[in-house]
Amino acid sequence: MARRDFDRVITELAQIRGMLEDPATGLSAFHQDQDEMRRKVLETVEKMLGDLGDTRAAVEALRREIAQAWVHTLGVPRQPVLTDGSALPIHVDAREPQALETGTDSDDSRWEEQTVQEITPEPVDHPGDEAAV
Repeated sequence: MARRDFDRVITELAQIRGMLEDPATGLSAFHQDQDEMRRKVLETVEKMLGDLGDTRAAVEALRREIAQAWVHTLGVPRQPVLTDGSALPIHVDAREPQALETGTDSDDSRWEEQTVQEITPEPVDHPGDEAAV
């Protein structure tokens, strides 16, 4: 009985050895698969790092564009900074906001160019100016 068990174990070990040495499914195929997977992972990581760099550049460009649009919208240059770190005050004329007119939702006029009325600030009367004239 022990002899049959011993022969069976030897036979199973030979089958396992045969499977491990098989070039299609054995250890060499496993190592090739692992190398291929490692290469794919490295390619994916490199692509992701490149995409991250592109995203950072796009976010920085968008941040600059938003800052320029904000300055343009306010019509105020960037605030100069003194050497001690404090900012110089900038005087901005207060304007009354104008109500927007309602538009039509028809498809015919949605994308046409429309004329926009220019808003010009009214001169500010200073009490001391009349006496000097």
